[in-house]
Amino acid sequence: MNYSERKGIPIEDFDSSEYLVQKPCLVTFISLVFPRGYRGDRHIDRHRKTLQEIKDKSSSLFQERVDIDIFFIEKYIREISESGSKGVIQPVFELLRNYTHADVDAYIQGLETEGHKYGSFVFVITSYLPKYSLPTDLAFELYDVDMSLDYFINKMKSFESMALKPKIFLVQADNLDMPICEMHSGAGGAAPKTIVKKFPTDADCLIIFSTIHQRISTLPLDIFTIYPIPQSDQNTNASLVMQALIEILKLNPDKDLLLLTSSILGRVEEMIKEFKATHSSYQNIRFELPLFHTSLTKKVFLNKLVQQQ
Repeated sequence: MNYSERKGIPIEDFDSSEYLVQKPCLVTFISLVFPRGYRGDRHIDRHRKTLQEIKDKSSSLFQERVDIDIFFIEKYIREISESGSKGVIQPVFELLRNYTHADVDAYIQGLETEGHKYGSFVFVITSYLPKYSLPTDLAFELYDVDMSLDYFINKMKSFESMALKPKIFLVQADNLDMPICEMHSGAGGAAPKTIVKKFPTDADCLIIFSTIHQRISTLPLDIFTIYPIPQSDQNTNASLVMQALIEILKLNPDKDLLLLTSSILGRVEEMIKEFKATHSSYQNIRFELPLFHTSLTKKVFLNKLVQQQ
């Protein structure tokens, strides 16, 4: 018995130049809507995630108020799946909001037995960059403690149910050290912490990890204030990386996702320049560009992942 037979993977999957996905895509949203250390703090609105209600009745998350990044990613994936031919198997959406480490750990463990139901996996994590994690870790806050992306991915390494299947991780972890109030020109501000890159080593993964604060995209134009910007559903811009991701994917629906990553990161860089051009007090603030890593061994097309017959 060869490797593919033992793993239950058709031999043609090994020979193909792209991932052959014949089962629905599992899209998991892991969301923390306010930073752990700010509970009860009068400044919590400064960092609380922008929420938007899903009003489309065709969505399995109908009437859920979700992080604005989740709102737009869910809408985009649902739209491309619904644009496919008749008989398309819809992606499965699951929302893990304000979960503890034990809850997320149990969810990941459940994929050992449940993963065989799916042909691909998209994990969208909207949270905060921990203040006191190891400097080498790519980590994000959960409701009670932090979780490193390395731990998350290593836990599923041995799952035969997920072997040779593409796993995409889109992480928006707001850096709380980034100033997200307008400041008087020349007032300065704390520079974002530098991230030392340590990426998980599991195969068939693509990771985009951004720490540019989500609220940057909703700041008014050069309005000088030392107060938090009011939370409002009128602030309907997603984070810069999610805006860039959706924009580039819409322009290139049939291109290999791996080939599009440079365009996505380039678009984020353009958006930062555009932001600084209209926010003079941020001229000297350094923005960390999103981090990118891939261990994909084949081409992956997002529209094919979510349009399974």
